[in-house]
Amino acid sequence: ELVLFNNMMFAFNVELVEVILDNAILNFKRHSTIDRYGNESFRMILNAVSFFIAEGEFKLVGKYMGILKSFYLNEDNFFEKTMLLFIEGIFNHIFGDENMGNQQINQSLVVCKVLKADNLFQMNYEFVERLNSHYNLAIPLDE
Repeated sequence: ELVLFNNMMFAFNVELVEVILDNAILNFKRHSTIDRYGNESFRMILNAVSFFIAEGEFKLVGKYMGILKSFYLNEDNFFEKTMLLFIEGIFNHIFGDENMGNQQINQSLVVCKVLKADNLFQMNYEFVERLNSHYNLAIPLDE
């Protein structure tokens, strides 16, 4: 169910995603299995944060960023660490230090290039372009 929800959440409205996400996190904590599900639970919350950013639900972004940042990531979790750097950069650009946010976003894109994660690079690059356009942001992207 976790994988299914993770791949389908963008088809639902914000309120439903928040309810399902809160219930999933509660169940993880209740059964002490958040570590057992590891990357998939991290990815679910990461996807939800991206969804909330795209929907302009910034209060929810702050709520779930704290949970996302509380995950322990192993040294070999390159995807998760790169995506956390990327999403923290967006968060910092919007809510805090724009320069730090811009640096984090572009660092994450460099990691994608170095690792030849071309699809991830393109997805993140286009996400920033959509945010720039939709919210009239000025996140500079290094070419």
